[in-house]
Amino acid sequence: VERELVPMARALGLAITPWAPIGAGILTGKYTNCDGSPKKVSGEDARYDKEGTQEFANLTAKKHEIATTVMEIAAEANKSAAQVAINWLRQESAIGSPVIPIVGARKASQVQDNLKACDWKLSDPQLARLNDVSKIDSGFPHDFFAKSMVKTFVYGGTRDLIDP
Repeated sequence: VERELVPMARALGLAITPWAPIGAGILTGKYTNCDGSPKKVSGEDARYDKEGTQEFANLTAKKHEIATTVMEIAAEANKSAAQVAINWLRQESAIGSPVIPIVGARKASQVQDNLKACDWKLSDPQLARLNDVSKIDSGFPHDFFAKSMVKTFVYGGTRDLIDP
């Protein structure tokens, strides 16, 4: 989801329908070793090894770090990493807007696994870990208006312009 649309959706109470909740397999650990390093894959799973797809996937160290956290929580919860990723999005509904992930799968077993995400929830500490590891820079003008000096000068320090 484009980062500038989420605060707008929350402010207006609009539902968010993010696609690719498992990040084209990235959040399942398909491309990340348990230590957070990139995994060498082959066959049909090697789609990001092809020319041009590395750039498209933007498979950065940060994404491997996020995938590692998803895999750790999946192991703790005895659930699949895909279920953790889907629940992470579903449970974001608690912060203002309904979130309805658009899941996609190539196999019936993947669809069945994805649907099992509806049978359980992540704990608050698990959600906090996921949100911390994936926090993105809001960029201008959000970071500018979040500064206490700007809030104090413009609004007397009484109004938050950004959802923290």
